[in-house]
Amino acid sequence: MRRTCLPFLALVMIPALLCVDRVHAQHTGVTSSPYDVGLAFTVPGKVAKVFVQPGDRVQAGQVLVQLEAEEQLAALKLARLEATSTVGIQIAQQKLDRIELEMHHHRGLIHKHAAAPVEFQRASVAFKVAQLDLQEAQRRHEMAQHHYEQVKARHAQFTLVAPVDGLIEGITAREGQMINAGEPVLRLMQNDTLWADL
Repeated sequence: MRRTCLPFLALVMIPALLCVDRVHAQHTGVTSSPYDVGLAFTVPGKVAKVFVQPGDRVQAGQVLVQLEAEEQLAALKLARLEATSTVGIQIAQQKLDRIELEMHHHRGLIHKHAAAPVEFQRASVAFKVAQLDLQEAQRRHEMAQHHYEQVKARHAQFTLVAPVDGLIEGITAREGQMINAGEPVLRLMQNDTLWADL
């Protein structure tokens, strides 16, 4: 019987060598996973809900554990509202359109000698100011969209999802428990590729 050394990943993801005997595929043995890690939050908090149990099979992207995030959720809703609102832009655009009409009106009166040139000059200045107001409204809207993306990213830190398809080996977190950032709350074993220790 020959012994063959195959590469695998240890629990801490350090490359190592595992020597196994090459035997017939029908022989029984113990299987281990090349992906077996503890998952943790990047922020501290209180566990609100644990959605899985040991032995559950999960898919990549599936929610596993949720921290309490009422304040973050409220901030997210407000940021979404500000990011999707275009009221400021609409008001600035209507003001610009109105002043533009006034400016054309004064120009027509000047041609008919029915108004002084100063009236047209005032309207021209007001038009330029209105253009700047519209640009500022557009800039604020863009900033609100960027802020929303930042708040959404922070809110996502309070939800732990499965990075890969796998099997829940164990759970240390309990609902209502306070946890620290980086503290493992469960172990996930990838189960699409298994190594046989025969």
